[in-house]
Amino acid sequence: SIGTLNIGVTYSFSPILTETLLTFMKMYPKVKLTIFYKPMAELMELLRKREVDFVLAFRPTLPVDGVESHILFQNCLSAVVGEYHPLATCRAVTLSQLERYDLALPSKGLQARNAFDHMVTPYNKFRIRIELNEVNILLKLIRCSQLVSVLAEATIHNEKGVKAIPLDIPDNEMAGCVHTLKDSYRKRSMQEFVRLLSESMAVKERQNAWI
Repeated sequence: SIGTLNIGVTYSFSPILTETLLTFMKMYPKVKLTIFYKPMAELMELLRKREVDFVLAFRPTLPVDGVESHILFQNCLSAVVGEYHPLATCRAVTLSQLERYDLALPSKGLQARNAFDHMVTPYNKFRIRIELNEVNILLKLIRCSQLVSVLAEATIHNEKGVKAIPLDIPDNEMAGCVHTLKDSYRKRSMQEFVRLLSESMAVKERQNAWI
């Protein structure tokens, strides 16, 4: 395969990708990769304009017109805390437990936040101290404080010093998906990339967790 492969990725999905990017580059040295990190809505717009070949993101709360979503793995929305946080030893975190802590949340429009807002209404009981759209900075804050964040479990793949504990709420699922335009041509390089991604350790760990 030669040519260019354009991939749209949401911020929450990016940690899952590193391993596959490196493998793909070794196996297909002639294919140039262009990766766009953006919020979901902007990526779907790029997909519609065919500026990206496919989008890697969690399943949107509402279906997107003209887009097919293929599930790669199941994931859940989690409370993310530093490894020495009082919640770090819990098996699951209830909303009433979450109400006791100051929250550092991803900004509105980011996928974990959309899912949280969708699953938890009304939520005026929460003490949201800070909102930001940069997951790495969010995790830095979490590591060195008692703040709690809410993110997809997959977002902290390979991150040291933090723990993700599933939120104990109904229908707590965030499916990791490959999104493509309906009836569009699938480049061979895209098929190969998706195959490598589905066979990667990052994704396999998550598939096994749900079996």
